[in-house]
Amino acid sequence: MFCLYTLLSLLILIGTYSSIKPSKFVQYLGFNEVDVNLNFGSVAAFGDFNNDKMNDLFLFNQDQTSVFVHIWNHKNFEFQLLPKTEINYTLNNIKLKIVNVIPGDFNYDGKLDVLIYCQKFQSASTNLFGMEQIDNVNPDKTFMRIFYGNSVDAFEQSTYKDLENSTLSQPLLFDFYGIMKPSLLGYSDLTKNLSLWNVFEAKNNSFQGITFNGTKPLCKFSHPNSNAFIDLDGDCLADLFFTCQDSENSQQYMQIWLNRKEDGFVFSKELQLPKGAGRISFSDMDGDGTMDIVFPTCVDNICQINVAYNKQIPICSINIHSNCRKKENLCISDENFEFNFDLNSELYSVFSLPNQDTESLVIEDELFFDKNTIPLRIGDFNLDGFPDLIIITKLNSNPKKQKLNLLTSIPCNSDICNEKEIRNFRRKFELLTVGADKLNNYFGEFQEALFQGAFFDLDEDGSLDLIIFYKNLKNNSFGLKFFINNFFNDAFFLKSLVLNGVCPSWCPDGERVPNTKPYGVNYVGSTLKFQVAGTSGETRARIISQLPQTSYHSLQTPYNLFGLGRTNNYIENLFIGVSRHQVCWPKR
Repeated sequence: MFCLYTLLSLLILIGTYSSIKPSKFVQYLGFNEVDVNLNFGSVAAFGDFNNDKMNDLFLFNQDQTSVFVHIWNHKNFEFQLLPKTEINYTLNNIKLKIVNVIPGDFNYDGKLDVLIYCQKFQSASTNLFGMEQIDNVNPDKTFMRIFYGNSVDAFEQSTYKDLENSTLSQPLLFDFYGIMKPSLLGYSDLTKNLSLWNVFEAKNNSFQGITFNGTKPLCKFSHPNSNAFIDLDGDCLADLFFTCQDSENSQQYMQIWLNRKEDGFVFSKELQLPKGAGRISFSDMDGDGTMDIVFPTCVDNICQINVAYNKQIPICSINIHSNCRKKENLCISDENFEFNFDLNSELYSVFSLPNQDTESLVIEDELFFDKNTIPLRIGDFNLDGFPDLIIITKLNSNPKKQKLNLLTSIPCNSDICNEKEIRNFRRKFELLTVGADKLNNYFGEFQEALFQGAFFDLDEDGSLDLIIFYKNLKNNSFGLKFFINNFFNDAFFLKSLVLNGVCPSWCPDGERVPNTKPYGVNYVGSTLKFQVAGTSGETRARIISQLPQTSYHSLQTPYNLFGLGRTNNYIENLFIGVSRHQVCWPKR
């Protein structure tokens, strides 16, 4: 047999960061507010619309019925509106509310398109914050529409594609067939059954009932859900993670289905989630090369941050000599990988909030016109190799008073961790105060406001900055603020974009636009796994997943940016994993 492996486009940037922002923005070491010619709207999604390898913004309008693209201009250090990129969904002359935006390549031409999820609102009242509160969204229907981009200045308004409607539980974007083309997994509004939308096909409304292989049936997805396309068993192939709803007691639980390529997805694990669990996020929290589960819980105004560590065969290092993963086996599946939500387990840690007595987490999204929850936003802003968190808190005495908190990851010690956490080299989180003065002072200006925040790399210089979007309840207006990262970090970073392999050179039938060369679009669920040596000689592994979650306003960047910390060595091994199946045929 002769096997052909599809050539995959991959862009990797490895460098060091040492406060290299333009000098006019450097005020002090820390986060500084910066003017980028954009101070209104709310962030819908991130994406590189015009193929210049710069991150652009998709923004909601004031009433959440339209989305516009603002492209980044590196020369002027500002965002610029593209008026012809306005998109919306009109039904019976009424604009629907857009509840989710997914940039991607949906016709496989190497240009960025966009998929929007919309809902029809039938009645409204006023909530605690004096905002319009939806009482009755059409309970069985999410409308979906794809707009095709030209990678220059517009979406094609006359050639959009409407997909067959889904139920309210938003479908997950993933590569079901292993052909580098996206599909959607959810429930059809027509049949109410689990269905697959093959969005890349020319035929309209192409969906079909599907089955999975396993000893248990696929669960009923919760709404909202935390479904993800992400590697959990360590083989660098994206698996399926689902959050499910128990119809009898409303308790959430999770299922994991492992990717076995041509053999499909096979059932692996089912675990009940802790009471009060919010949205699930994923990251390698302790730097051991496995993907961990991170989520908030709130019960009776007592909120905590939870980390369920992924137990797999450890990486071979100077401290581990047997039963370990050799450097050439970083992408071998560990069939016995394990998660545990038992408080007595060494695989589970719970952290209190910085101001536990007076504040609680904001996990219900009041900023937008849909039933949604806010995940813990994760990013490595100080490039030490360990992810940090953005959380939003509110005063228990006045829920209208909210603020953003940046929690930085620190190593465990006897003052803040128990014995089992120290023994397993776990991390804790502490509130960032040094360098965060500008953030704290800014939010002090608003007595009543709703906030959300996200990490992203402004101007693509290898550091994670902050974008804050809010609604001022005094004048009922949306606003944006950008805070540039001016910390001095004596550390290296790795930045990567795994693409879908379309148009590595000029497309045969594509129009050649001056100074614009198509290079493909970011691929969902790709895995980056590498090994690096620290300054003391220890070997550690890292794992990163690109765009594992796409539903419910997940706000994930279309690239991976990860700190390497201080190292005097090179990256020893680097593996890239996608779900592409091998194409084989007999030799002639």
